[in-house]
Amino acid sequence: MSSPFRFIDIAANLTDCVFVGLSWKGKRLHPDDFAAMMQRAQRVGVERIIVSGTSLEVLQKAVPLCRLWPGVLFCTAGIHPSHAEDCTRDLPAVLDLIRQHPRHVLAAGEIGLDYAELGAERGNTKQVQKEAFESQLQQMPTHLPLFLHSRDCGLDFVEILERHIERFPRRGVVHSFTGTPEELEMILSMGLSVSFSGCSLRNGIPSNVPLSRLMIETDAPWCDIRPEHEGYPFLAVEHFFPTQPAEKWKVDCCVKRRTEPCHIVQVLDVVAGFLKSSKDEIAAACYANAMAMFFPESYQQK
Repeated sequence: MSSPFRFIDIAANLTDCVFVGLSWKGKRLHPDDFAAMMQRAQRVGVERIIVSGTSLEVLQKAVPLCRLWPGVLFCTAGIHPSHAEDCTRDLPAVLDLIRQHPRHVLAAGEIGLDYAELGAERGNTKQVQKEAFESQLQQMPTHLPLFLHSRDCGLDFVEILERHIERFPRRGVVHSFTGTPEELEMILSMGLSVSFSGCSLRNGIPSNVPLSRLMIETDAPWCDIRPEHEGYPFLAVEHFFPTQPAEKWKVDCCVKRRTEPCHIVQVLDVVAGFLKSSKDEIAAACYANAMAMFFPESYQQK
C-alpha cells in the first residue's frame, strides 16, 4: 500500500557507522542494513533525504553516498560547531567540494553555534565557534540556502547571523529547532525557516510557527521520540515499527534506539498534535517548503 504522505527528510546523518551495522567504537553489531533502512523510508513516503555534511570527513563520505542513490540522497556541506576548531584547516577543502559537486550539495551547512558541545581541552571554545560561524558565513557560496544549527547559545547565534543574512537570498533553515518563541520571531524576521526533529519536540512547539516556514526531519540516528517526551502520546499506533536490539538484529526490523528516516512519520504525528492541525495539511506544507528551498527548479516546474 502506498503512503498517503510525501516526505523530504531534510536532516539525516546517514554517513554514521550505525547504518552499516557498526558500533561507534567500530565493533560489528549486525550486517550492513543500509538498503533495508532506505526501503523502510521509501515505504512511508520519504522521497528524498538530505544528508547532513558536518565536517570535511563526513562530507567526503556523503558525496559518494549521494552518487550511489541518485535523485534520492543529497547533502549539505559545512563545519558543524562541534568541529569548529578544525574550521581554519578544513574550510578550503569543504568549499572545493561544494564547487565540485553542485548536483549533490544543496545547502551551506551545517553551521552555527552549539555551546553544549564546547571542549576547551580540544580548542573548542565559544570564541572559536563564533569565529568559525562568522568565517563560514563570509565564505560560503551565496547561491545556496543556509543549513543552520543553534543550541544553548542565547542570542549569539542571531547576532552573528543578522550581520550576514542579506548575502543569502535563498535564506535557509534552522534545523532541529529548540529555541523560545522570542528566538523564533527573530529567526522568522530574517526570512528563515525552522525544522523540527523528534528530540526538538520533547517539550512542545512554539505556537507562533507558521506553516509556510515549517519543515520536519529525523536527524537520524539520533533524536528518537521517547515515552517521557511530551509529544509521545500523539504517536499513531500504525507508526510504531517492528524493532529489535542490535544483538538480535533482523533485516525487516528497525534497530532499537537508532532513529531512521522512516521515523519521520512519527515527527509528523507530534507536530500535527501540538499544532492541532491535520497530518495531511502539515505533511503537504513541509514537503512544499522543502522542495521550494532545496529543489527550486523542480518545484517551479510543478
